[in-house]
Amino acid sequence: MRGAMEMDALDLDAVTMVPQPRQPFWQPRESRGTPPVCDWAQTTEAVTLFVALPPRVGVRALSIAIRPRELLVSLREGGTTLLRAQLSHEVDAAESEWVLEKGELVITLQKKKHREWVAPLSVLDRAEDLTPAAHEASGTGAAPIRPTAAAAAASEKRTASPTNAGPTGGSSHRGGGADSAREPRRDGLGSKYEAWSKFDEDEAVLALENEGMSADEPNWMMRSSPGVAAMQATDYVKDKNEIELDRELADKQRELQFSFNERLADAARLKQLGNEQLRQHREYEALHSYIEGANSLELMTGNAAPLLSGRLSATATELRRDLLNNAAQAALKAHEWDAAIDSATAALELISKDDSSSSNNSRAKALFRRASAYISQGSGVEMARADLCQLLELQPQNKAAKALLDTTSSNAPAQTIA
Repeated sequence: MRGAMEMDALDLDAVTMVPQPRQPFWQPRESRGTPPVCDWAQTTEAVTLFVALPPRVGVRALSIAIRPRELLVSLREGGTTLLRAQLSHEVDAAESEWVLEKGELVITLQKKKHREWVAPLSVLDRAEDLTPAAHEASGTGAAPIRPTAAAAAASEKRTASPTNAGPTGGSSHRGGGADSAREPRRDGLGSKYEAWSKFDEDEAVLALENEGMSADEPNWMMRSSPGVAAMQATDYVKDKNEIELDRELADKQRELQFSFNERLADAARLKQLGNEQLRQHREYEALHSYIEGANSLELMTGNAAPLLSGRLSATATELRRDLLNNAAQAALKAHEWDAAIDSATAALELISKDDSSSSNNSRAKALFRRASAYISQGSGVEMARADLCQLLELQPQNKAAKALLDTTSSNAPAQTIA
């Protein structure tokens, strides 16, 4: 029965696709000469929409509603609809998120099923001034970033020679004397190599970052997902120290992401190893594998949890919960009652208070295994009864829990549960 349920939950039609880069999207039968609805990109797991906004629209002015098959972008004041669309496929609304970055709304939609989307959406309603072309026509749109020009400007600023110009703007050296003979040539490859040797990468990045920025009040970007919320200033003039700090933080973030992914992979491997050891009646080895896997995820479900995305945090929590529940089962079979109680208690602390079937099943397993350990220990009968009563509130028809509860009556003989 359990195998059939797992097979039903398995998405046999899931596909792994090559990431699709950002590209414009037009409605079917819409002329390519008109501005696109938005830009979009996709990966195996998500679709990202890049929506241009009217000038001077900030985070606080926006209302974003992401539903399984619908997207609504509107203004809080007046309720003006900027974009209302039906999504091509179902998304996980709880795991989807959005950010406002440099006047552009970036919406990341987590796919409910891993399918390649042919188109992102079908527009139901759209404001007239939502397109980039409308912004440019009004004269209020931000100027496009031109990396090559910005880098060249920064390079020229660094390589410009000291003021040698005379009144007419020519060189202060005249004629072909000794000074002129010693002056190196500035044309051809020589000048290009000299400019490259003086090129300052940080200065070029700084020019790119600050292009089109003003010293006025910055914009604010707000990002939210389940369990995590963040706000940061954007669209403001940076200095060189901030550029260096941004680079350092990006490097640290990549290292942290790699470390977290590695921990998850190791923990999943240890869970599979423990399952195999338990099937072979190697209870102590299985207990060790489960505990090692659970300990490797302790940081991700504890102090580091605010650094994780909602999806990654949920994955780490569920995997650690299952490892601890399995550890309690292995400890019971090994007659390690204290280890079974500790593991089941730790699993219960991780289980959320929601009413999902997954959480209820995990809670029921942990309660049953802890009650079994209490009874086998011989000194925790009352605590076992409390756990079993709580379990029967969740699953009133649980026959194993009812039978175990009967053994805790005053007339029943003590027993050890393996």
